[in-house]
Amino acid sequence: MATGSEYTEEQLNYYRICCITTDELTDGLRTIFKQEWDNRYATTLGEWKDEAKNGQDFKNGESPRNQASNRELLATMINGNRAEWDCSMLFYAILYSDCIGRGLNVVVRSNIDDLRKFRYQDFAHLPRGQISEPKFQSAITKLQGVFQALGLSTVKIQEIRNQANFSISHLNKILKEVDKLKQEVKVLEEQLQRTVTSEALHLDLNEGAIHLTFPPDTVAEPTDIMVYKWKYGACLPQLTEHEAVVSNVIEISAAPEVGGLKFNSEVKLVLSHSAAGLEGYEVVLKRLIDKEKNQWEETAGCDDIRQV
Repeated sequence: MATGSEYTEEQLNYYRICCITTDELTDGLRTIFKQEWDNRYATTLGEWKDEAKNGQDFKNGESPRNQASNRELLATMINGNRAEWDCSMLFYAILYSDCIGRGLNVVVRSNIDDLRKFRYQDFAHLPRGQISEPKFQSAITKLQGVFQALGLSTVKIQEIRNQANFSISHLNKILKEVDKLKQEVKVLEEQLQRTVTSEALHLDLNEGAIHLTFPPDTVAEPTDIMVYKWKYGACLPQLTEHEAVVSNVIEISAAPEVGGLKFNSEVKLVLSHSAAGLEGYEVVLKRLIDKEKNQWEETAGCDDIRQV
């Protein structure tokens, strides 16, 4: 057993937040999923009992498109045992699945999405090894607020908040989970930055990724772009208006079996996002209609590129 005297307070803060994020956050998601399932299907398909039948019922309730796009996640989820589900599976099940995500209460959706953003954005980018007291208290307050809004107990969070002793075996287990998460996020954030000029540009990202073609004269001046390659099956972050934006995209293609997705020259913006009203991850095509007011309108034809 390692005691608090062996660590600085900043180191203890890091271990505490790791414990909460890897253990309590995941357990909270498992609880919410079961609640949402039972509320919908207890009288028809039966309560969720972490059995294979539950997993099969969940998969059967997913559209062919969701089954195809999330086949790697569903390969584990079909067993029905929530203890085997990681956060990617749980976020998919709650936020984006047909069974639960469609029609999910807006308050629940918002708070679950806050947990997702905390895990993949806030926590994953914390410096390893120590956290200052102000940042630690801010993170704990945020998590407690979300748990309370979801009706989840915050007792364990409060206990860990004040914990000064950690077993070596538990710490090693937690830190392995943290390393796994950071590697996942590193893959999520694999990116390529280039400058598009009037001489045209064709980008080939890594195999199985995206091909972008910019014909001559598609940009008035050199324009920096950034393209993200997302790990298959992972949850996209909530993107703001100017994130992951590529102008004048003529073609986006995924794996060879998917084929190219063609866009005409009027397409001015391709914005990848995960709005609640869409079925999973889609690409919304928009064009600028009022430059001064920064107003955009959607063009016809949204194409699903979740396999990219």
